[in-house]
Amino acid sequence: IVTFIFGLFYAFLAVLQFFFSLSFSLDIITLWQRSSLFLILYIYLYSVLWEFFSSGYRRWKRQENSMIPRSLLKEWASSLLSTPLGNTLLGMTLLFVTALYDVLDSWLFHTELVLSQYGLFVFIIGTAGILSNRYNFVFKQLSVANINLERRIDDLARTKEHLEKSEATYRSRFEGRREALVILDSDFTVRDCNPAAVEFFNLEAWRADIQNGRGPDLGALLFENEQEMGPLAARLAQITEELRTSHTPLEGPVLVKGPRGESRPCTFRLELLRSNDKGEILLTAIPDTGGEDPLAVVEGRVRYDIENTLAAADWTAQGASENLRAYLSLESIYRVRKSLRELIVNAIEHGNLEITWQEKLRALRGGRYLELIQQKKKLPEFRNRRVSLEYSITPQRAVFTITDQGKGFVHEKYVQRARKVGENGALETLGPGQGIPLALRTFDRLEYNDTGNQVTVEKRFG
Repeated sequence: IVTFIFGLFYAFLAVLQFFFSLSFSLDIITLWQRSSLFLILYIYLYSVLWEFFSSGYRRWKRQENSMIPRSLLKEWASSLLSTPLGNTLLGMTLLFVTALYDVLDSWLFHTELVLSQYGLFVFIIGTAGILSNRYNFVFKQLSVANINLERRIDDLARTKEHLEKSEATYRSRFEGRREALVILDSDFTVRDCNPAAVEFFNLEAWRADIQNGRGPDLGALLFENEQEMGPLAARLAQITEELRTSHTPLEGPVLVKGPRGESRPCTFRLELLRSNDKGEILLTAIPDTGGEDPLAVVEGRVRYDIENTLAAADWTAQGASENLRAYLSLESIYRVRKSLRELIVNAIEHGNLEITWQEKLRALRGGRYLELIQQKKKLPEFRNRRVSLEYSITPQRAVFTITDQGKGFVHEKYVQRARKVGENGALETLGPGQGIPLALRTFDRLEYNDTGNQVTVEKRFG
């Protein structure tokens, strides 16, 4: 703004010379010379000198805590010789001194030396040298940057070649595996699969959609009754949490949908791919090839120790019910499986983790059900608790005993109430509290121990 005001003033003085005599014009020139002292002082003191010292002070403050700090005077001295702003200060000082002398000479001394022309000459030569030096500096920096860039490009080219070879090797192994392999994203949507999976899951119609990132979700591959085991979204979320926290694959028997909608038993192996940060999951489906006759008599006693997770309840109920195929229809097996799962979940939630019905309902309404289970699991008093499922199968009956490590509960009133609900056929009105009523409908006998932390159910055949 100051420079602009002075510019307007000098333009006004220049216009005045066209309208007045020569002697008055000389007075105007004298006025211009003397007023220019203020502009010269402003430009030199503010635009050059102040900028130089403030810039040097800022650099000094930045290195104040360095290993080898130096004084402010040394910082200014170094900047004067080694920075463009310092070089500019030297040149502007020369111009300022010569211009100041010429103004004072025309006013007071009258020597008529006109030192400004020499000062301007030296300033131009010095500026040319500074620009040449800066050009050489920038050129060297660009040369170093180009060398580093070339090295980086070479590294990227080698990395790309390595990745292409690795991808080709991975693709060859992925495509050539006999097991059905499916890559799922964090939402359990199919992102990729090998030819064995296309055949096993009947994904031929989905192949184009999978390549375009619009594959089916895992629920579409499961047999319909398998999806009735509980809210699929909640179960998958629990499985994902288990994969992230346990760092080990999860395995369990499931039923998938066949080409004609029939059920096909197999084992799922889920493993979190930790080579990327996308949360992708590798699913390996191992078909039940029926090495044994599935209708052969299965007898024996088996025990499971179950962690406090919904995923563990799913796998355990699935595995225990699979052994009933020799004696029950598929429909009856699904009812047994669902009932066992509900009883195991009850043992986990209300037994081991001591979650009350009120807590569970509040968590379900607030969408915090899985978070509540995770919080309870981490508490020291619940961390090491387990649920055990022990069962025995003979050609006449199957007996399942579920035991938790909780405090138990007064089971008589719940069993009595469940019997009334079962008689009225209003099972759905219980909402989440379906474990006991469902078990009464499914099994021929249901008994609790006196404490209420152990339940035994019996299913008779024939």
